[in-house]
Amino acid sequence: MERIPYGKYTKEFRQEAVKVVIDGGLSIYEAGKRLSLSPSTLTIWVKAYKSGKLSEVGSTQRPLSEQEMEIARLKRELAEVKMERNILKKSGSVLCEGVAARCAMIKGMRLGYSASFLCRVLYVSASGYYARLNRKPSCRELEDTRLGIEIQAVQKRTRETCGSERLQRELAGQGIEVGVCRIRRLRKELGIRCKQKRKFKVTTDSNHKLPVAPNRLEQRFEATGPNKVWVMDITSIPTGEGWLYLAGHKDIYTGEIVGHAMSDRITKGLVSRSLFQAVASKRPARGLMHHSDRGSQY
Repeated sequence: MERIPYGKYTKEFRQEAVKVVIDGGLSIYEAGKRLSLSPSTLTIWVKAYKSGKLSEVGSTQRPLSEQEMEIARLKRELAEVKMERNILKKSGSVLCEGVAARCAMIKGMRLGYSASFLCRVLYVSASGYYARLNRKPSCRELEDTRLGIEIQAVQKRTRETCGSERLQRELAGQGIEVGVCRIRRLRKELGIRCKQKRKFKVTTDSNHKLPVAPNRLEQRFEATGPNKVWVMDITSIPTGEGWLYLAGHKDIYTGEIVGHAMSDRITKGLVSRSLFQAVASKRPARGLMHHSDRGSQY
């Protein structure tokens, strides 16, 4: 856990700090916020003052010079600024949201920072945070939990293809009336998204005036030995950078891929590279039958 360095204070400073609470009429929390003191430290000083032992606080420490006090103050302020920066880096997005989101962020970061410091940085009162932490779930929150389970069940049943409007109709069919805006909010909180089907990519262009070889195989995918009949096709593969086209040659007898080639364009050169690789690796004898569809690339 990140901590702020302990402060070093003179006897006169302690007395003035106590006067702010006793004579100024401020609460310990407000006075500590004005003087950049922790409420626990100021509480100890006030108790010591009321019992007449304030002068004994810090008596074991040697007196500090003004320069040492200034250095200690600057170190403390620098540590606070660094902690505030780290907290805002992790939780800056929740500042525009409600108190519930900020309290949830404080609870998640509680192991790394003190609760009082997190409450001050995220503009949440400490009493409000602890009250929310110990409060039982409201009826609305319980309903949201049940609805979330129903939504997840519908998503699983429909193979994650439901949008908010369709989900509303599915739930209404089960006797659960709920608004579409509420469904959208719960879907966002649960991280549910629809699976979008990719558009079918056509790789065969049969509408051309190029010469077409006769179909000698006639759908009889059989062979008497290796390197007698090869079949060839092109497929498209979706990638993060676009479509990738894969051309391959397969031996009907052995089921082996004897040649293949890849490219970002579907051209005659792609087919030629796959065929040349197959011929170079297998060296087939005269009489090999090469079968493909009637695409313009062949």
